[in-house]
Amino acid sequence: MAHFARVNENNVVTFVSTCDNNLLLENGVEVRDNQRAIDHLNATVPNEIAPGVKWVQTSYNNSFRKMYAGIGCFYSEEGDVFYGTQPYASWTLDENYDWQPPIPMPDDAGPEKIYNWDEDAYQADNTTGWVVYTT
Repeated sequence: MAHFARVNENNVVTFVSTCDNNLLLENGVEVRDNQRAIDHLNATVPNEIAPGVKWVQTSYNNSFRKMYAGIGCFYSEEGDVFYGTQPYASWTLDENYDWQPPIPMPDDAGPEKIYNWDEDAYQADNTTGWVVYTT
């Protein structure tokens, strides 16, 4: 099965659907974002009628477009990738469409010492943010 994400005018994924792989074939070769598959989805999936809404193929096994699209994820036309939502207000998106904390995680993290990000701690003192996870 092929997977497609419906992306709204703000490039937010609002729906994910499947269609038969045969709809991607042209002369026996799979064509990504095949218009036949998109026409099928437009005809069979309840549609959002709004300017800028489009279907974009996504990969269930992350073999293209960075990650599998989920509802609420974003699509970058410039990078031709899907990426997740911002985890914390202070984190920024890097050139690889990965969210990065303003302070790197301490080097001593590992199975015995697990860190979690604490946005409140960072907002109170921007030299802190990583806290040791305790059970």
